[in-house]
Amino acid sequence: MRQEVKHFSDLDALSQAALEILADALNEQGQTAQNHTFALALSGGSTPKTLFKLMGLPQNSSRLELRDLHYFWADERCVGPTEPQSNYKLAIDLFLNKVLPPPGNLHRIPGELPPKEAAHAYRNDLRGFFHHNASQDTVADFNLIFLGLGGDGHTASLFPGSPALDETKAWVDVATAPASSPVPGRVTLTYPVINNAHTVVFLVSGMDKKPVLEEILAGT
Repeated sequence: MRQEVKHFSDLDALSQAALEILADALNEQGQTAQNHTFALALSGGSTPKTLFKLMGLPQNSSRLELRDLHYFWADERCVGPTEPQSNYKLAIDLFLNKVLPPPGNLHRIPGELPPKEAAHAYRNDLRGFFHHNASQDTVADFNLIFLGLGGDGHTASLFPGSPALDETKAWVDVATAPASSPVPGRVTLTYPVINNAHTVVFLVSGMDKKPVLEEILAGT
């Protein structure tokens, strides 16, 4: 597994670089694979907003319409798809309502359901898309996953101390955010799925992330 850390002058430069990673991955998939279907997982939070806006610009959205691109989410808050806290709504508002993928290409986590039911439904959606039987010891293989980083070190909804951190087989799990979060209930992809993706990109910005990022990069 190759790890690369890149530094950028500002959030705009970071977001443009992320867009180019996506464009290059789509191009590579289209040129080298018999199956051009591309599985992308998105995250919420403040950092990807600039990337999403770039993806919604006409000159960029046309690049995303050329492939059989399927959108998934790395995690979701347990709210309905029209609630302001919804990661799905964030992507819809900022770019998906401009790209207009076919409805069957949007694989949202049904956050309006009770957490365990939402996790079960999303797990079934993933297994159907990736053509994996529940009895097989295999893992979903995303082409690309965009993730962020919280000030406490969490990514997706894998929070420090969460039992979900110890999951080694399940693709999807329920999680609980800190009590200070307005929506503590979450559904998240797990480490096995994240680690099995072809490419994972962590978008990190803001001075409040610096201490925990330094710890992560130092391996402590």
